[in-house]
Amino acid sequence: MTSVTNLLWKAMLCIAVCYTPTVAHAQYLTVNGPVHTDDTAVLTLHNVHLNVEEDAGMPGTGSWKFSGSQPALIFNAKLTEATIPSLLMYNSQGIQLMDRDLRITEQVEFGIGIIHTGAQRMILSSGTTTTGARVLSHVDGVVVKEGNTPFEFPIGANGHYQPLALVDMSGAESSFEARYVDDTHPNPQGPWQNGDNWPVSTCDYWELQRIEGDATAQVQLSWSNSPCSEVNDPQYMRVARYASDEWGLLPSESNGSVNQTVITDGQEEEFGSFALASIGGGINVLPIELLDFEAHHQPDYGVKCSWRTASETNNDFFTLARSADGQHWEVLEHISGAGNSSTTMHYSYTDVAPLPGTAYYRLTQTDYDGRLETFEPVAVHLPAQAGGLHLHKAYRQGGELRLHIQAPDGPIRAEVYDLLGKLLQRTQIHAQDAALPLPGGLPQGVYIMRLEQGGEAVAGKFFW
Repeated sequence: MTSVTNLLWKAMLCIAVCYTPTVAHAQYLTVNGPVHTDDTAVLTLHNVHLNVEEDAGMPGTGSWKFSGSQPALIFNAKLTEATIPSLLMYNSQGIQLMDRDLRITEQVEFGIGIIHTGAQRMILSSGTTTTGARVLSHVDGVVVKEGNTPFEFPIGANGHYQPLALVDMSGAESSFEARYVDDTHPNPQGPWQNGDNWPVSTCDYWELQRIEGDATAQVQLSWSNSPCSEVNDPQYMRVARYASDEWGLLPSESNGSVNQTVITDGQEEEFGSFALASIGGGINVLPIELLDFEAHHQPDYGVKCSWRTASETNNDFFTLARSADGQHWEVLEHISGAGNSSTTMHYSYTDVAPLPGTAYYRLTQTDYDGRLETFEPVAVHLPAQAGGLHLHKAYRQGGELRLHIQAPDGPIRAEVYDLLGKLLQRTQIHAQDAALPLPGGLPQGVYIMRLEQGGEAVAGKFFW
């Protein structure tokens, strides 16, 4: 075991089946000559960066194992690509390709840790196999596969493992390049072929290109770990392809909720961007893409909550709620959604009687099928209020309306209106009063409480 700052291997080093060394605690392992790994021999690089220099090669059928808990970098400033027979991925903090592509000729075994290609590519030669890819270990970036046999690209992004598979391939040996993107496609709404306009995922897609050869294949997509696509009716899932500047719905079939994949019916000859699409039934992608949700205190007006959506699919309504502690919530208002929209929509609501101190506001979205999505709450702090009349809170408790009021001593006129402005009740209370009986038979709904004292008036909504 080494403990030097840099370890340089020159000339010919042969690692046989009986010799499985571990290089540990060196900052770099610099390879400047052939390193031959025979049969089942394993060279373990434990928390070590690999620096591949000119004329270096790693022939043979053995394995290079990256282990440890510190990120490993692979440098290759001089060669077009570095080549190793087999890569065993067991570094929990991952590998980062720095300068050039990395070619694997035998096998990639995914155990733990992500391989980040950055601007480079991981190239898998014809016949190279992969095993063990999952959320904890896969390739975040571009993978190139050579050959003409079925293959599943072990790709994902930002912790989301979303493989793409080529199934039932035919034709001469070819090269395919694939990557997964956990972001909105540049043209998520079209245009579409044949006048179609089917909803596609608004948060992720795959890029698949045939960069050499003429092989064709069925294309299979997965939704098991999508950052936003929630499938509740798999029979309606389809594959959509964006090529030649337009979307097209490909004849395809879902493999159901167990496999969580959808595959094209025939072998595809044209490639480009691929995305999940839904042709009906339940909502198979999230109903909205929320751009932002904000709440700001506006003196003399209250707290204004505003939000924007980039797109909406079957969006029924929003529910805005507030809380004094972030745990117990009261509904302020229901705001109708746009249903289906591909343009930016703006929404706002003003809480005219905000809670004193720090308050939390939360937005929930409901689609036409009743499914909910709740977004992260935002906090607003109201500065301490000076003297004067303030209605902090009005809410129903039993058969009475409970009031939290701040006011100077003296009588206060309290008025209850419906949303059309009709006066329902007028009475006189005092600041210390905390309960107000309302007229019998008052139907459930939203009402307005107005308080007036000494020429000062405040108002706020309450639910009955």
